[in-house]
Amino acid sequence: MHFYFAARSEATLEKVCEALRVDFDMPPFQFDGHDDWRWGMSEGDDLALNVTRARGYRTIETWMPVCPQSVNYQIILTAECEPEGFASRLAEILDGNVIRYASRDPQIGT
Repeated sequence: MHFYFAARSEATLEKVCEALRVDFDMPPFQFDGHDDWRWGMSEGDDLALNVTRARGYRTIETWMPVCPQSVNYQIILTAECEPEGFASRLAEILDGNVIRYASRDPQIGT
C-alpha cells in the first residue's frame, strides 16, 4: 500500500532522509532531482520511502491535485501498513505539521 504525506518544512532533504533511514533501519537513500525539486528514495525489506522536497510551496500540488496546498514536502511510504507513530515521527523530523492524504480524489475513484 502507498501512504501519502505532505508538509511544509525548512529542513534539508538530506537531513530528513538520514533521520528516516536511521529511525526505520533503511538502506542509504539515493538522490536525484529535476527542475526545482529533489528527491531521495530508499527501499528496505518491509517498507520503501520516496521523499520529495520542492523549492516552492505550490509545486507539489500541481502534480498531485488532492495534495494539501502550500507544502514543499511529499513523502510516499510503501508498506503493508503504516508503522506505528510514523506521522508523528515525521512531524518531529520535519519540525512541522504533517498531513496524510489520499493520492486520488475519493469522489473520482481509483
